[in-house]
Amino acid sequence: MSGKEIRNLRHALGMTQLEFALFLGTDPSLVSKWENEVVEPKATTKLLLRIVKTLLEEGYPIQKIYCQN
Repeated sequence: MSGKEIRNLRHALGMTQLEFALFLGTDPSLVSKWENEVVEPKATTKLLLRIVKTLLEEGYPIQKIYCQN
């Protein structure tokens, strides 16, 4: 997943970089690095990003679930 795709996914979820990092369980500084393609996400994070993207595309209410926690 490219940096642009990661940014688009985050925007589609309506999250800031900090919220997205917390949602993924990662360090907030990494989100900017991924989006600017300074570093690539780890393999497990890439898998999680693909799952989130697929669920979002299928209409699963990810935002509602995240906001309830």
